[in-house]
Amino acid sequence: MKGLLFGLALALLAPAGLAAEKARDADSHFFQPGFRDLPEELKLARAEGKRGLAIMFEAEDCPPCKRMKRDILSQPRVQDYYRKHFRVLSIDFNGDQEVIDPAGRSLAEKTYAGKGGVAIRGTPSFLFLDLQGKEMTRHYGEIRSVEDFLLLGKFVVSDAWRSGDFRTYRAQNARARPQ
Repeated sequence: MKGLLFGLALALLAPAGLAAEKARDADSHFFQPGFRDLPEELKLARAEGKRGLAIMFEAEDCPPCKRMKRDILSQPRVQDYYRKHFRVLSIDFNGDQEVIDPAGRSLAEKTYAGKGGVAIRGTPSFLFLDLQGKEMTRHYGEIRSVEDFLLLGKFVVSDAWRSGDFRTYRAQNARARPQ
């Protein structure tokens, strides 16, 4: 009974909106099922009114990838924001499955990720393609907060990538946030 009363008291004292959202599996709620056919994905993105594709390059043995999936990509507001604006895909940096790149070339995932394709340097990395399959921006490395990952999405959606880099955009937005 004491436990129930304590839990009820905490719930009543917690400010509205500050309760932690229940995490959802990133693989089924962040990423969209895809066929690794990027021209087809771009066609779907256009039909759905999206900005383009957001592609995460990940590797099975990548601890930062696992952390991002567990801590950032599992958050409903991240999932909802990215899926509202992008077709969200995952490509295995070391994978052998076929990918059809925006130019229609068929490549192994690792070839598309590497020098034969988009020249991703490591995992996790995020590549954003516009509706014509042209690169808007890319981000290398782990992002450790939900706010920064949402800011990366806003950097692309707002077209700020056209006039600057994400590091500068993040610094400008950090100064603008109330403390």
